[in-house]
Amino acid sequence: MPSTMSVRQTSHLTIFAAVAATCIGCGLTRSAAPPAPSVPAPVATTTTTSAPTTTTAVPAPGPQTVIIVPPAAPQVSTQYVPYPTYAPSSPYGSGSDADFLARLRAHDIVTPGDALEITGGRNVCYNLRAGSTITPEANKLLGAPYYYKPSLAGYFAGEAVKVYCPEFSYQLK
Repeated sequence: MPSTMSVRQTSHLTIFAAVAATCIGCGLTRSAAPPAPSVPAPVATTTTTSAPTTTTAVPAPGPQTVIIVPPAAPQVSTQYVPYPTYAPSSPYGSGSDADFLARLRAHDIVTPGDALEITGGRNVCYNLRAGSTITPEANKLLGAPYYYKPSLAGYFAGEAVKVYCPEFSYQLK
């Protein structure tokens, strides 16, 4: 049996449909897929007249596309910065090597290079630790590559003992 609805029943169903649509859009009831947060719920309008009631749904605007543009990265540039140039310095600027060289310069003892003087001074102490005495070590400085006079050879060996191996200073006269 077909059922016929009265205008009043149609009006109630229309209001119920509008309330249900509003509740679904505001999250009071669960739906299969929640609407996007920025999209408003559809609005239903109802016109009541003595004639049958009609409901017209206004479609919601489509999803808005938001384009996020990241800020521009800072420009990076590479510049050539030369290393500072320093005055040339001796590799023996401090420590016992510099002390030994200063003592030799104080008595005008000069050889072809600082490395030769330092090697000679360290060899004196190396040989003393190996069992030699100060006199043979000073005599070695009379020949190549130093060719010192006996007085300078003795001074050189004595200064080497004072700087590099003071434990043998008892051999100095």
